[in-house]
Amino acid sequence: MAPSTLGEDANLGMYAGRDIPTNFTWHEMAIPLLFREWGDHKPGYRDGVLWDRYIWEGDIMNIETYQDTNREKSRAVFVPGIGCTVNSLLDMNNILSTHGSIYDTVDLHRSKDPGVTAFTPYHSAQTRAVRDIEAGTELMAMYGDFWIPDIPNVQVTLDYELEQAELFLQQRYLPWITKYKPSASLQHGLWELMKSLPYQRNNRALSNLPRTEWKHVIDYYLQQQQSKSKDGAGDKDKTIVRHFIRQSTKRSIEWLQENGYCQDHMEAKTSTIPQAGRGAFATRALPQGTIVGYSPLVHIGTQGQEIFWLGDRYDLVINYSFQHANSTVMLTPYGGMVNYINHAFDKSRVNVRVQWLRREFVAHKPHWLQQTAEFLHDTVDKIGLSFEYVALRDIEPGEEILMDYGSAWEQAWEYYAAQYTPITDPYVARAQWNETHYRTQDEESYTENLVTMCYESYSSTVIVEDDEDPEDGYVWVPMLRPEDPHRVYCTVLERYSISHDEGDGDDKGQSFEYTVELHLKDKDEPVIVRHVPEDGIFLYDRAFSQDWHLPGGFRHPIALPDDMLPPSWVNVVPE
Repeated sequence: MAPSTLGEDANLGMYAGRDIPTNFTWHEMAIPLLFREWGDHKPGYRDGVLWDRYIWEGDIMNIETYQDTNREKSRAVFVPGIGCTVNSLLDMNNILSTHGSIYDTVDLHRSKDPGVTAFTPYHSAQTRAVRDIEAGTELMAMYGDFWIPDIPNVQVTLDYELEQAELFLQQRYLPWITKYKPSASLQHGLWELMKSLPYQRNNRALSNLPRTEWKHVIDYYLQQQQSKSKDGAGDKDKTIVRHFIRQSTKRSIEWLQENGYCQDHMEAKTSTIPQAGRGAFATRALPQGTIVGYSPLVHIGTQGQEIFWLGDRYDLVINYSFQHANSTVMLTPYGGMVNYINHAFDKSRVNVRVQWLRREFVAHKPHWLQQTAEFLHDTVDKIGLSFEYVALRDIEPGEEILMDYGSAWEQAWEYYAAQYTPITDPYVARAQWNETHYRTQDEESYTENLVTMCYESYSSTVIVEDDEDPEDGYVWVPMLRPEDPHRVYCTVLERYSISHDEGDGDDKGQSFEYTVELHLKDKDEPVIVRHVPEDGIFLYDRAFSQDWHLPGGFRHPIALPDDMLPPSWVNVVPE
């Protein structure tokens, strides 16, 4: 993680520290955010606006929704690693940005384990390389066509804009230069003039002109002309514009080592700490003093307690945030694996602690530590504070990385665990069901937390069954747009197998079709639909039924160490 090649406005970027092959995949946690909806935040609260830059739509991560009947209605999600750090070059992307997740509580269960309420069950959110990435290259995602183009003075690298810039170079500017061979000073002046044209909407294609000296562009153009017949001129990745944009997103490994922070000192595994879920483990030997992890901090100045309060409990993200008892300032870190670092009850196992950066950095402004909580409340345009996680002693490869969350956190946890009342009602999360079919109403029912839903897609027709008299009814109609989220509650009435004798491989074998009863609000009588395929039915966790929604679930911020609290942030007298 280091300053982005896109400039200070882009803040930080994530880089490949070594060559990365196509389809290489990174995995990280996803933390649901109930205090936020995508594109919206609590009205009247300026604090929290900074979160707009660091959230994803919940359905991208496959997290649960908060409305059963509208599967688009999923709260925002925080992916505190690559998902927070990568920038975008639109159609020039080299990664498929964070998507999907796996639900897993690491064998903890609400019938016996208080820890299930305290951590996110969503992990293995994936980021995948979509092309070979050379060491030193900044990772770039595709944010979507409607995000970047609306930002003023930004490079718009959509395919159409890239093609227009390429046509300008190949058909107008470079042929004229090579034909008339103007003086070096004139070429320099023309090139600098074109690069300095304002990035207005009708002019944004030229924002993609190579940001390098004109000589380099001429040399590469002549080289391409000579090798055009050999290398296949139709390969758009070998165009002048794309070549120089990719070159501009590279840093030397030496520069990255000097100006950035290694993000792969840790990996996630099942924690050795009881009830903690997953933890961070050293991927290599880390000598004392090593900066094991680095994290910028999403800050809230004065209104964190109000913003994170959901009416009966705090949002889960508070468990991943830092706060001092004498201050309203709330700090939520993100970075490679730092959010997996657990608390060591045995203080002899503590091997890292957080510290402020001791230098000016693109995401750390030391003078902010002399400002007040009100200053942070009003400063919501970018990150300006960061932690380093430093090794307190030599750490062995494979050793779990642990820190001290503070005595108040430890006492709160011990009290909560002692008071926890196991929930004996049957509970199985949807992700833990592995049946190959859906149950009918005559079979053993699902646990109370699960509900069946179906696409509302059917038509009236005449059904002939077993040579009986024709009867009116409804049959399944394939979805023209299967991504349509509209679903309704339904009951599975019948299941019957369908044999597939033709074809080979996956086309052979058996599948099931179903008769279902749709429960529609606008119809007095249930609608019974026949011949519903498996992909027309869904088994879901009911909204707010999962472990981290349990009433009274454990919530407590990590303690900001006393020696790190700026005196100007003190604005609370603890009860």
